[in-house]
Amino acid sequence: MRRQYGLPLLLVAMLLLSGCAAVIAGTAAVAGTWAYMDGWLKRDYYASVENTLEASALACEDMGYRVTDRSFEPDEAEVRAENDEERVWVDIDWIAPGTVTVAIRVGWLGDKEASRQIHKKIEERL
Repeated sequence: MRRQYGLPLLLVAMLLLSGCAAVIAGTAAVAGTWAYMDGWLKRDYYASVENTLEASALACEDMGYRVTDRSFEPDEAEVRAENDEERVWVDIDWIAPGTVTVAIRVGWLGDKEASRQIHKKIEERL
């Protein structure tokens, strides 16, 4: 019976360990996790809420959006932006000291690629 479980367990262990290497290989500003759900693309950053708010607003402007609203609290922040065609929502949530989650939604239904491009601009500014 032991032989039947050996290979599947080895494969699972290899998959889990390979995921850890991807996170360790991340840059200093990016925690390395991505999630796309219900039109929101989420990513963790090693940065403060305040610095991430500024980087997010500038990233939206870099992408051609007008920032229409910004709000800041010590544990969360928001950026709202738009152009003639679509709206952008950026939500920033404090996770732990020096770590935040940034969730971006572009358009009513969500645009994964446009959200990814804004995330890349945020990363550049952090």
